[in-house]
Amino acid sequence: MNLRPKVQKFAELMESRLREHDHKGGWEEDDARTLTRRLVANADTLPAGGVEAAVDTANYAMMLADKAGAL
Repeated sequence: MNLRPKVQKFAELMESRLREHDHKGGWEEDDARTLTRRLVANADTLPAGGVEAAVDTANYAMMLADKAGAL
Protein backbone atom coordinates (compact mmCIF):
# COMPACT_ATOMS: atom_id res chain seq x y z
CA MET A 1 0.00 0.00 0.00
CA ASN A 2 1.29 3.44 -0.88
CA LEU A 3 0.58 5.91 1.88
CA ARG A 4 -0.57 9.41 1.12
CA PRO A 5 2.33 11.83 1.60
CA LYS A 6 0.74 13.54 4.61
CA VAL A 7 -0.08 10.20 6.25
CA GLN A 8 3.52 9.06 5.66
CA LYS A 9 4.91 12.26 7.16
CA PHE A 10 2.63 11.99 10.21
CA ALA A 11 3.60 8.33 10.70
CA GLU A 12 7.25 9.39 10.62
CA LEU A 13 6.55 12.05 13.26
CA MET A 14 4.83 9.42 15.39
CA GLU A 15 7.80 7.07 15.12
CA SER A 16 10.25 9.87 15.90
CA ARG A 17 8.30 10.80 19.02
CA LEU A 18 8.14 7.17 20.15
CA ARG A 19 11.92 6.87 19.74
CA GLU A 20 12.41 9.99 21.87
CA HIS A 21 10.68 8.11 24.69
CA ASP A 22 12.25 4.67 24.19
CA HIS A 23 14.05 5.07 27.51
CA LYS A 24 10.65 4.86 29.24
CA GLY A 25 9.93 1.40 27.85
CA GLY A 26 6.95 0.32 25.79
CA TRP A 27 3.23 0.46 26.38
CA GLU A 28 2.81 -3.30 26.73
CA GLU A 29 2.62 -3.05 30.51
CA ASP A 30 0.12 -0.16 30.51
CA ASP A 31 -3.57 -0.95 30.70
CA ALA A 32 -6.18 0.57 28.41
CA ARG A 33 -7.47 2.88 31.15
CA THR A 34 -4.02 4.43 31.64
CA LEU A 35 -3.50 4.85 27.90
CA THR A 36 -6.95 6.40 27.54
CA ARG A 37 -6.21 8.90 30.31
CA ARG A 38 -2.99 9.89 28.58
CA LEU A 39 -4.73 10.19 25.21
CA VAL A 40 -7.40 12.49 26.69
CA ALA A 41 -4.81 14.57 28.55
CA ASN A 42 -2.91 15.18 25.31
CA ALA A 43 -6.05 15.79 23.28
CA ASP A 44 -7.17 18.37 25.84
CA THR A 45 -4.11 20.46 24.97
CA LEU A 46 -5.07 20.71 21.29
CA PRO A 47 -4.71 22.94 19.32
CA ALA A 48 -2.47 24.95 21.65
CA GLY A 49 -0.16 21.95 22.11
CA GLY A 50 0.61 22.00 18.42
CA VAL A 51 2.04 19.18 16.40
CA GLU A 52 3.68 17.50 19.38
CA ALA A 53 0.36 17.13 21.21
CA ALA A 54 -1.31 15.86 18.04
CA VAL A 55 1.42 13.27 17.52
CA ASP A 56 1.32 12.16 21.16
CA THR A 57 -2.47 11.84 20.98
CA ALA A 58 -2.17 9.74 17.82
CA ASN A 59 0.47 7.55 19.44
CA TYR A 60 -1.81 6.84 22.38
CA ALA A 61 -4.60 5.96 19.94
CA MET A 62 -2.22 3.57 18.18
CA MET A 63 -1.27 1.99 21.52
CA LEU A 64 -4.95 1.46 22.33
CA ALA A 65 -5.50 -0.11 18.90
CA ASP A 66 -2.58 -2.42 19.63
CA LYS A 67 -4.10 -3.36 23.01
CA ALA A 68 -7.40 -4.12 21.25
CA GLY A 69 -5.61 -6.51 18.90
CA ALA A 70 -6.03 -4.40 15.79
CA LEU A 71 -2.29 -4.25 15.06
